[in-house]
Amino acid sequence: MKTVLVIGGSGGIGRSIVGKFLNDGFFVLSTFCSNNLNIDNKNIKKIKIDVRNKDDFERKIKELHNDFSIDTMVYAITDKIKYNNVFETSEKELLSHFEINVLGFQRLLFASEERIKSRSPLRIIIILSDFCFGNPPDRLMAYTVSKYAFHGMCKTAARELAKFNCTITMISPSLVETDLLSLAPERTAQINAYNNPLKRNVQSDEIANIVHFVSSDQSSFLNGSNIIVNGASKVL
Repeated sequence: MKTVLVIGGSGGIGRSIVGKFLNDGFFVLSTFCSNNLNIDNKNIKKIKIDVRNKDDFERKIKELHNDFSIDTMVYAITDKIKYNNVFETSEKELLSHFEINVLGFQRLLFASEERIKSRSPLRIIIILSDFCFGNPPDRLMAYTVSKYAFHGMCKTAARELAKFNCTITMISPSLVETDLLSLAPERTAQINAYNNPLKRNVQSDEIANIVHFVSSDQSSFLNGSNIIVNGASKVL
């Protein structure tokens, strides 16, 4: 039985990813910060963890590597989104998004150094955003800037860690139908769906299916790639 670690398994996309892996017979290590994951299954272990708490986060990740043989790690967390224009975006908000995306992933890599350097195959999958491409959205500067930085970090790490048989693949969806949409301005989801060539928004289960494929042996030569899942709302 393969083991997958999902950082952020209680979020909208994270829940779908966890459910997909459980349905396909994986053992899942799922982390949560404030909202626990309401799934009862003998093949899941839930871990309360906060990437902002550097020492505790790295200690718990190291413990998981010591206790389990992890084949895949999925990083699927993001900070709370606030719709602020350039002048409303505070330094605190920028730094908060940066810590969740960039520093959080760095802490995961550092805590996983021994596992990575073992040279046993390891797949790392990152949930990004198609905001990294084309025209960025209005009033989401902190979120978008952190995703751009995260994108660059992942590409750099993918090249450097390949020699250890560790691959990093990014998945960048457009607007996903999750609870986060409740924070968006009124009718954001409807307008985004109307403007999409497929006339709908992407579903979290569709992202989970791609994550599952990337974790499989069929994707063994994927590394440093960013899979854009946006229904052709942006064609690059």
